[in-house]
Amino acid sequence: MSWKRAERLRRSVASWSISTRLSVLFAVGSVAVLVSCGLLLYVVFARGIFEDEARSLADEVDEIRAVLQRDPDLSSADGMDARRRYASLRDADYVVRVSDGHGRIVFETPGLEQTLPPRVFPSTDAKAPNEPAMLRLRKRDGMTYLVATAIIEMGSGAGPQRIVHVAYDATHEEALLRHYRDETLAVILLGTLACVLLGALVARKGLQPLAEITEATRSITATHLDQRIGQRPWPRELVALANAFDAMLARLELSVVRLSQFSADLAHELRTPLNNLIGEAEVWLSRSRSEAEYRALIESSLEECTRLSRLIEELLFLARVENDKLRIEKVEIEARDVAEDVKSLYEALAEERGIELCCEGRASVKASPTLLRRALINLVSNGVKYATAGGRVVIAAQRVTGGAEIAVSDDGDGIPEEHLPRIFDRFYRVDSARSRDPDGSGLGLAIVKSIVDLHGGRIEVSSTVHQGTTATLRLTDA
Repeated sequence: MSWKRAERLRRSVASWSISTRLSVLFAVGSVAVLVSCGLLLYVVFARGIFEDEARSLADEVDEIRAVLQRDPDLSSADGMDARRRYASLRDADYVVRVSDGHGRIVFETPGLEQTLPPRVFPSTDAKAPNEPAMLRLRKRDGMTYLVATAIIEMGSGAGPQRIVHVAYDATHEEALLRHYRDETLAVILLGTLACVLLGALVARKGLQPLAEITEATRSITATHLDQRIGQRPWPRELVALANAFDAMLARLELSVVRLSQFSADLAHELRTPLNNLIGEAEVWLSRSRSEAEYRALIESSLEECTRLSRLIEELLFLARVENDKLRIEKVEIEARDVAEDVKSLYEALAEERGIELCCEGRASVKASPTLLRRALINLVSNGVKYATAGGRVVIAAQRVTGGAEIAVSDDGDGIPEEHLPRIFDRFYRVDSARSRDPDGSGLGLAIVKSIVDLHGGRIEVSSTVHQGTTATLRLTDA
């Protein structure tokens, strides 16, 4: 078989349905068992017949030996009875040829020379000359014989040894074996057909729950992701599949809900600066303005464009993180150095608001310096924005088992407990003091979490209303 033909056959088999595969496998396995059992029974039956024939032929040789040892020439009364017993080629069960050691025929069933010449009889074993040698002989005319050769020692003074050829007509037994073989083949063929039909029925019945699952899933659409199929009493093998499918539906439902919410939030975030740009342009174009007024318009428009650019940049960063297109290279850095760098960026703003900004502790950590700096910028920016006047924002680093912790704490209004599970969602804002920032996009903490996830770490936020908030980054050395 050529390679292309084998490949086409493989693809054809691969396209079979599970029901067809199970039916074929069941049929092949059943046929193999039927053939094996039929062959075994045939061999046992044939061996039993041959052993019975061989035992009967050996007994016949023993009787002839007893007669010859008394009468080597078969001339006595017993010898004459033996001659009469083996005188017919067709009517007798056994035919005999007796010759002396010089090849002279002492007695031979008439016609035996033409039917079974001496050359077709087996030679005796030199190691056991007194044991008859036997073989099964099938002739071209359809006759089957069991033939044996035996050497009979006459003893001292009784004359030379005798060579005896004895044959048994086993044609009837051979026909019986053929009949048994044909019946066995017929049973195997019928059994094969029954196995194919039974296999198809069993496969179809066994796969019925899978068809029911398929039918149940057809009713699930993007607008009906709340449906589940795992509540039904499925077979044990399909329970895991149904549960996994329900888990996938739950994830899809959550993703669709988040995507819908994200789309709505994104539209809202983009609409505000765009409406501002359009409104200002319409107002300023309603009549002629001075150069100073046009400059003010351009400066205001530039602020809105900058806000849009920052929003788009943050969304692109989150998209790259989620699509696994962002690769980071972690190096050994000192967290205190990164914290001091971020502190220098916000010292002027913190001083303007009367907030003390300080760094505490030291800890080496394996991270991307750029991304870690960006995460701390977002956290410190939130801390400075929402800390109370005269309060403190602290960046603290410390070594822990297997990594390092970097915590950013403020003493602002805090976050109510019911909002904590959602503060990492995009565009999510708490309806408190943290929503008063007009420049915020609601993506800062989402970006921080994405950065921590890239590093294989985790972020935890603890907060108490009117006491402050602490965001802790836990990064591992792996």
